[in-house]
Amino acid sequence: MEILPLQSFEAIKLVQMLADKSMTNSYKIFWLRGIIDSAIEGKTVVNIEDNVIKMISEAWYPVTQYKLSLGKLDKIEEIIGEVLKRDPGAAIRNKDDLADTIKSFGAADFRSKINRLARYVTFRLLTPFYAEQLRGLSDHDKNRKIQELSQGDQDALYRISSKGTSLYINDRWATFIQKNRQVISGWSDHVLINYLQRRNPNVPAIPLKIFPPMKRDLSKAKRFWGLVQENVELMDIYTKRPMTSQHTLELGEISIDHFVPWSFVQHDLVWNLIPTFKRINSMKSNHVPNLNKYLDDFCIVQYKAVNCMINTGMHKYLEDYYTVDQKMVEMLTRRSNFEKKDFIAALKRTIEPQVQIATNQGFLEWEYIDD
Repeated sequence: MEILPLQSFEAIKLVQMLADKSMTNSYKIFWLRGIIDSAIEGKTVVNIEDNVIKMISEAWYPVTQYKLSLGKLDKIEEIIGEVLKRDPGAAIRNKDDLADTIKSFGAADFRSKINRLARYVTFRLLTPFYAEQLRGLSDHDKNRKIQELSQGDQDALYRISSKGTSLYINDRWATFIQKNRQVISGWSDHVLINYLQRRNPNVPAIPLKIFPPMKRDLSKAKRFWGLVQENVELMDIYTKRPMTSQHTLELGEISIDHFVPWSFVQHDLVWNLIPTFKRINSMKSNHVPNLNKYLDDFCIVQYKAVNCMINTGMHKYLEDYYTVDQKMVEMLTRRSNFEKKDFIAALKRTIEPQVQIATNQGFLEWEYIDD
């Protein structure tokens, strides 16, 4: 783990609190991020249950939108699953609105799961401040000792109240976090990204998946496919219907679909995009397509599109395809010998493993059923 670019007691302790060897799950990262956010907001008194809810909110997008794993032993995913069972509509809710939703669940079993998250992390995050005093103590006695030591300590990140319901961020830490908020926030993002990457080693674009989904810019793709449609008759790969005005009246205007879901790939490169009808695009949502039914047709449409750009001299629109693999680069470089079978093979080599990984993560498979 990289050390904060600050040489101070606080910087050293921050790094120690999130040392790799002490993190078997995501609790410490999300707990500390909640404390940092409170300090940046100018709050020095933090309700422990509120900070647990902040933990859940911080994990909300990585788990619900991007299907990232937090680890086999991690209970935050389990609680998020409980929230979705009780309120399925929460899946599309802004994370900032989650606090009221979660607090509205009064069931004792759910409250117990919320409180259980705090029983360990509230105390153990402070372990680096009391390494000597804790040596030799049983695991059962450590929490009580950390709580006791923190109450008279102005140097620790925070003091834990005697009732264990609140914590108080110490002045030196509140000042330190306020003064270095940008550096600390960036470092915290870096730690979380590394943690998630280790637990999701084959998943692309992890740095983009700790934030809310961004607004997509499909203007380039729309120009690309507009030019293709001026020169090539296209058929929708999902419904097998020609893209004519007759069918747009029935199924909606032409829309751009991310063949492998955007929430997995996190890019708008043209080689993963395909025109379809708006209604069909909405039905597919962020599901992965059934490759047995759609991959061959997808690749054929893509081949037609690239061939169209080559034949019309629109070479600038081929830049995205250079990111597929080296074989694709070689084919596009020697455009005079552009083989359909080689193009399709290169595209399949890229798409098939991505769909397999997305499916393993929990993205659901989809196919169109004509009603």
